Amino acid sequence: MKKSILVLIFFIFITGCSSKVVVDYRDFKNSNYRVMKSIKDKYQSSDFDHLIKKYAKKYNIDKRLVKAIMKKESNFNPRVVNKSSGATGLMQIKPETAGADVYKRIFKKSGMPSRHELKNPNLNIEVGVAYFTILDKYLGKIKNRESLEYCMISSYNSGAGAVLKVFSSDRKKATKIINQLSPNEVYHILTTKHPRAETRDYLKKVLVLKNIVKI
Repeated sequence: MKKSILVLIFFIFITGCSSKVVVDYRDFKNSNYRVMKSIKDKYQSSDFDHLIKKYAKKYNIDKRLVKAIMKKESNFNPRVVNKSSGATGLMQIKPETAGADVYKRIFKKSGMPSRHELKNPNLNIEVGVAYFTILDKYLGKIKNRESLEYCMISSYNSGAGAVLKVFSSDRKKATKIINQLSPNEVYHILTTKHPRAETRDYLKKVLVLKNIVKI
């Protein structure tokens, strides 16, 4: 019990003022992650930091968020393939969805990356980070940056349309509702009302990881 309290105090300290969502380490523990004494060493290093920095800067996305997503999606394994969805590589890109969207909207070319190509860290990371810019544009009328980030993280897992439907089936109305809520309220709704349990848990895990990783 003492350990849980100390860890919670630590995260309150690093997440800043009380107006922000306080990430509780118990979210991490309760999501079937092992509690390890070496947790800082385990999650602070990556062979791909130089690529994360490169593309986070290019597309103006928080590099800690990119690294947290990568940790959650692949545990830094560039060759991992999800057998059920076909999502591939470090950022777990689906060639026919996120891959095709990035090729069309960002790279301005037809087609989509192959699974073999997506095992290349350089391409995989750029596609993953570039996809966040697509989500940013789709959700761009959300005014508060924290609320926008929560919606983008959830959208990376389930799609932006599914995230907006949590608030309203009408896209414009959903955005208006989100803009009337505080970031804490948006976080609470996404982690309790989203129809997919995986997405509800995903937002919690990524935010915890974002506070652990260093780059």
